[in-house]
Amino acid sequence: MDNEHYKEERQILMSYIRTSEWTDPALLAPNLRAADLEEIAASTHLSPFEVLQAGFSLSEPCRTFVGDSGNVVGMFGVAPLPNKVGAIWCLTTPELFKMKKYFMRNCRREIQEISQGYDKVVNFVYSKNTTHIRWIKAMGFEMEASPRPFGWQEKPFYYFEKAITNV
Repeated sequence: MDNEHYKEERQILMSYIRTSEWTDPALLAPNLRAADLEEIAASTHLSPFEVLQAGFSLSEPCRTFVGDSGNVVGMFGVAPLPNKVGAIWCLTTPELFKMKKYFMRNCRREIQEISQGYDKVVNFVYSKNTTHIRWIKAMGFEMEASPRPFGWQEKPFYYFEKAITNV
C-alpha cells in the first residue's frame, strides 16, 4: 500500500465527536457496557433505548462519539434542570476503550462546551460503576464521600457535581 492510500484510509478511520442524530440511541443501546446497563437497571424502569432516547430528546446539547470503526460508541449531554443546573450524563460501549487517548484528551473541553449556560452540572453514578467513578473524579467533579439510596431499587449511588465557569 502506498503512503497516499494509507493516509487517505487513516483519515477515514478516525474517532470523532459530533452532534447526536435521532438514530444514535437505537445504534448505541444494544451495545452498551455491562456496567452502564447495570446502572440503568438500578436507577429506572426504562429500557436502555428509552434512557438514551430521553437523553437525546432532553439534552441541550447532546453529542455522540464515533469510533474508528464508524460505530456509535457513546453519547453524552446535559439536560436542563431548574435554576441553571444541568443533569450531565454519558453512556458508552466497550469500544470506547479503543479510543481512550482521544476520549481522555477531549473530555475536559467537551464537558466545558456542553455545560455552557449552566452554573453547575450534576448527576448520580452507581457505586458499582467503578470505571465511570474514576472518570468522574479525573474530570474534576466533586463527589459525595458516601453513596445514598437512589433510583427505583434504592441502590447505592454517589451524587456528583461540577461548578461551571462560563468563559
